[in-house]
Amino acid sequence: MLKATACMAMFLISSLLVGCSDFEVIDRGDGSKARVLKKIDSVWPVYAKEFEAQAKAAIATQGDLAKLDLEGSLKNKVVRLYQEMDQLNGQVRTFVTASYTTYQDAILELDLATRERARERWDRRIASLSAQATKLREVSIRIREATTATRSEADVEDAVEQSLAEIRQISDSLGSGE
Repeated sequence: MLKATACMAMFLISSLLVGCSDFEVIDRGDGSKARVLKKIDSVWPVYAKEFEAQAKAAIATQGDLAKLDLEGSLKNKVVRLYQEMDQLNGQVRTFVTASYTTYQDAILELDLATRERARERWDRRIASLSAQATKLREVSIRIREATTATRSEADVEDAVEQSLAEIRQISDSLGSGE
């Protein structure tokens, strides 16, 4: 009973914080209810706002690098960095949508243990997404710092290489499923 009360309290709080209009309550068929998104397309704006904001900020650093007179391999690395950021953004969108779809299917199950495992997995994935957003913020800061007037081309190249490695690490972490 205590667990059911806690779940209902969490439902009410999350409904107030996130906004009820994106969600609907579905009867599982046994009288118990589940709160799910009305439209799967809502998963990105509801659950990935932080990641999206950091991705936009990271991509915006492209303008800072464009102001520099970069040539040769460094220019190619910069192009590759922003291509990989763009690919990562698409990969994360797919990851979040697929993860939520799996979560939604599981929380509609009658078996309480299945629902609990699904909630725990979804919570881990959202926590991971938040951690990845923090890493993207670090990429933005690194590039902005490297493009200041007092930095050398070697500093810019180091920042770009570190950022590429970070983007790849984020991408790999999504591939691992957690």
